[in-house]
Amino acid sequence: MSQEPLPFPENELLPIRICRTASPAGENVNWFSVYCPRRSGSIALAECVECGECEGVGTDPQTDSAYLRCRWPSHEWTEEAARGAEPVQADRVSVVAIMSGDTLCVDPELRLEALLQLFLDRGISGAPVVDKQGRPLGVVSKTDLLRNQQETAGLFELDTVVAESSDRSSKMELGFHLEQVREGKVKDIMTPVSFTLGENATVARAAALMAYEGVHRVPVISTTGRVIGLISALDVARWVAETSGFCLRGATRPPSSQPR
Repeated sequence: MSQEPLPFPENELLPIRICRTASPAGENVNWFSVYCPRRSGSIALAECVECGECEGVGTDPQTDSAYLRCRWPSHEWTEEAARGAEPVQADRVSVVAIMSGDTLCVDPELRLEALLQLFLDRGISGAPVVDKQGRPLGVVSKTDLLRNQQETAGLFELDTVVAESSDRSSKMELGFHLEQVREGKVKDIMTPVSFTLGENATVARAAALMAYEGVHRVPVISTTGRVIGLISALDVARWVAETSGFCLRGATRPPSSQPR
């Protein structure tokens, strides 16, 4: 008989997840959420704090991550138990346990120049595209940017190009090439959402989806349909390394807000 996936390797400490959206008006926080073991789904942090089981919010000094302490009695699985005779299995761990806690999404109206700068500044290669309610519309990546550049950058040859200034005019000889750059927005190049994973999906299911469909990242959505995170092939590889003893569990991740 199959068992329910175990969402978190921490005992009583529920990670507070942040979802941000970059839009033409700037970067804003969509919402703070916490996975509630009692409801088996993510809820707003404000709602979780008001619950009688909440013991407060704190920060892990090792990872500088924010956590909420919960007294819910079903939260019994610990890291020590996982290191017993039976190894942790990928079909028993939820994707929310291994995905980034700080996810950057983008607005479909964001200009491509701003998107490129965002990727360079954050050191990331892709992000979910969401609507005003935080629901997934698509995924945009560096590959989409490169494909767009290749398809729209028309090179053409002019016999003579005259460049005039206030004090002189000069001619560009035959064979000089000009690159035509078309302005665009994220909605023009994004890949429409084909695949998403619910927050109770397992790591095994995420790995199978990415492997068989040839995708590198998949948006993770709450029971209400909002994007709460992004799981990547790198997240899965990191989890395998950690559970195999090759990485220190809980070690600080790269400074970017989500997987490269």
